[in-house]
Amino acid sequence: MALNLEPNNKPNYQLIGFGLVMLFFMQRLALFDQDEAAYAGFGLMMERTGDYLVPDFLWSEPHRKTPLHFWMIAGCFRLFGANEFALRIPAALSLIGTWLSIWWLGPPLFGQRVSRNAGYLIMASLLALVYGGISFTDGPLMLCQTVAALAILRLYKRHNWWMVLVLWLATAAGGLVKGPPIFILTIGMLGLIWLAVLLGIDKKIRQLPAYASAPNPWWTMVWGGVVLSAMFPLLWWGYLCWQQDDGVFISWLWDWYVTKRAGGAVWGQTGPPGYHLLIMGLSFLPVLAWYPGLVRQGFLSLKQQLFRTNPNVFLLLVWLIPGWFFYEMQLSKLPSYALGAYGAFALALATYLDKSPRYTKLGLIAQTVLLVVLTIAIIGLSLFIVQNLMRTPNSSIIEVVLASVGVVSALFSGRLAFNNLNVLRGLPIANDPDPAYYVMQIMMMLSMIPVLMHQLDPLRGTTKIVANKIAAARKPNDQPVLLAANFSQPSLPFYLAVKFVPYQYLEPADQSIKHLDSLASIHKVCTMVCDKDKYKQLLAVPSSVLLGAEIDSLSGFVTDRSGGSQYWIIRTKVR
Repeated sequence: MALNLEPNNKPNYQLIGFGLVMLFFMQRLALFDQDEAAYAGFGLMMERTGDYLVPDFLWSEPHRKTPLHFWMIAGCFRLFGANEFALRIPAALSLIGTWLSIWWLGPPLFGQRVSRNAGYLIMASLLALVYGGISFTDGPLMLCQTVAALAILRLYKRHNWWMVLVLWLATAAGGLVKGPPIFILTIGMLGLIWLAVLLGIDKKIRQLPAYASAPNPWWTMVWGGVVLSAMFPLLWWGYLCWQQDDGVFISWLWDWYVTKRAGGAVWGQTGPPGYHLLIMGLSFLPVLAWYPGLVRQGFLSLKQQLFRTNPNVFLLLVWLIPGWFFYEMQLSKLPSYALGAYGAFALALATYLDKSPRYTKLGLIAQTVLLVVLTIAIIGLSLFIVQNLMRTPNSSIIEVVLASVGVVSALFSGRLAFNNLNVLRGLPIANDPDPAYYVMQIMMMLSMIPVLMHQLDPLRGTTKIVANKIAAARKPNDQPVLLAANFSQPSLPFYLAVKFVPYQYLEPADQSIKHLDSLASIHKVCTMVCDKDKYKQLLAVPSSVLLGAEIDSLSGFVTDRSGGSQYWIIRTKVR
């Protein structure tokens, strides 16, 4: 039972369509604090100030990185305005580019059907879709790593000068997106090819007909030189930054992203070996029932040394070891660290599913449990959406579409779970479950992610509501908004800046009640934003800030803290 998502060699428009629908809805969500909001702030400041070297924005220092992603954001802001849609264009295009690069660069290595099915699996992967819908640096980095890895493998199989250019461009761009990860992958892959030559493995592979005209493997030295030369744009940017601030930013960047993360975990972002493998297994939910079989086959391939007769096993190992296994051994872990190996995992899955795979009982049970949980969650969410529609006669077309998608997704999810239960019980079913069927229908379920986020957006996007309220009440001659608390949410100053509302963050030393009274007296009329603790302090002592002031309070949910946050907007009127 082979996987065929492209019957009659026609593209599967259902998968493509639902992937694009999901990305469209993700573009409409409020900013995610802190990373995405910080990147939005960097891009906005670059676009407005013209300083494209050192990224800088309030409450965003830990998120400063190499600049290419911020340059793309700044360019999109200039073309389409500073908004969430423009911010997420680079991430969405990066996911689509990753999918297309496997389609176009993969066939000479793995065959057309396997490569195209791997592209579909990327589009149906939960984690890849999330990084394609949220403006993190990891989406563009995944594209660069995928293209660079495929270029190296293409060079290994057939010498092609165009692939040398592709390798250089992808590596240089990846270095400017996030620095070391792209070089870890490319240099690691070239090092493994060199090791294969030393151990004699390469000779067995090159005796296969597909490699009859392959170049001498000593060309690896040339390709290594190409990768090293691709560091030049990154080093040149670093030199310009050093000249601008005497090395302050570059020194911090090296210490934060290389020294500390190589030596241990930061912010408690850690996990045991196998962390990334588990994340990828759950991310490829559509083929979870086949995933244990793939892992078993992978170990058998190593044990039986199938790479001596099947070059694809060797090629995938060359990609997976530096792109995935390296990060399993690190103490510091985040789901995004191994995204560079997502293309290799998708190709491995597609290769396995193309060889008449079998279900495993463990995989089928795991998939069924997740399907039952999703079915219950989707039904509850759909009822919630329908209830809101009944209360709101003038509902937007988007809410109607969300409700429809929710109902259909619940039906498909329930049907898949029921089919799995019948298979586990040994009962006959109308149609033998096909991998393509699972992938297509679970793609519908994955589209529920933006549906859920859309419903939570009014609560999660409170900083945007705060900024809109301040902008609506603001008069032309008003003083800058005083941020009298460290919210550590870059989305708040970003939304204020988008509305062209000037703001000033008061450092802890300037947040005393006496100093706030002084500012209110000087400005006569000013707007302050404070948190719960600061508001309690203002109530506890006689303060001119609250005398005759217009006070508005809002509560919200902060994603990165998994908790709530409260904001008090105080418009003072001191006579």
